[in-house]
Amino acid sequence: MVVVVGELRNDASHWKGTRGEGQHGTRPEDPAPFSSDAAVYSKQMTAASVQTGAAVVDFPSAATEQWAAQISAGLDSVRPTEREHVFSDLLPGFVKADARGAARFAEGYNDPDGTHVEVMRVVAENWVRLNFDDAWSWASRLRDANERDTMQSCICFEAAKSDPERALRALDSGDLDERQEAILGNLAQMWATRDLNAALAWAESRSSGDSRDRLVAQVALAESSRAPADAARIVAEQMPAGGAQESAVLALLDVWTPQDPDAASAWVAQFPEEDLRRRAEEKIAGILQPQPLVVKLPVGP
Repeated sequence: MVVVVGELRNDASHWKGTRGEGQHGTRPEDPAPFSSDAAVYSKQMTAASVQTGAAVVDFPSAATEQWAAQISAGLDSVRPTEREHVFSDLLPGFVKADARGAARFAEGYNDPDGTHVEVMRVVAENWVRLNFDDAWSWASRLRDANERDTMQSCICFEAAKSDPERALRALDSGDLDERQEAILGNLAQMWATRDLNAALAWAESRSSGDSRDRLVAQVALAESSRAPADAARIVAEQMPAGGAQESAVLALLDVWTPQDPDAASAWVAQFPEEDLRRRAEEKIAGILQPQPLVVKLPVGP
């Protein structure tokens, strides 16, 4: 069976009997398990083609094709509830039934309003909850560099909710651009909230340089709201003097000063470098300075 989604956007009648007319709450049945009989299995794996937008995508079963057809119709709907149903129920269900089929559908789904990226994101985030390695492998093979980076970021942030170390190490396994470096820092902070010592040891083990110093700073800042004195020791003892350390000091004071201005001031007073000490003292003074009261007067006679 061949379903040409791009040509059916304005012909809802063509879908009758195929997708339950796209009503909210309808859902194709999950694909039946593949037979252990080799001949039957071969027939089941005979691909049907679903053309979404300009791309042709192969799916392994009619049930998977039905998922794709119903989701495409829902995305084409002008009803907000039907589109919401796609993202909250149908796409997650498709991933659970056939993650690779859902991924192929997402890659091939082209649209004029930017929905493609959102479809990809939902597939990636749901897939990584089922199998991190498979989801990461899929994202890593995407041809478009921006799309690849975006999906890897989505996978990492979703995975980091339960296992930030695994997400961080996966992202760190390749060459990082500036955007990925920033994401790596965010993941390091997430890891530090779960296991400060492990995250700090990882950051310190990296080659010396600005990247290493920024990661140590972000690990320290993850600790600042819970134990600012411990974060201060990391900044003072584990970071070399320089711009990264100065930025970490000032960022830490933003958190520490409102909590305990006396302790923050006492820490700053120990700084051996006069210029940094002066900047830090000015930072504390600015935080503690009462803000002017702004009174809005009525306008008009």
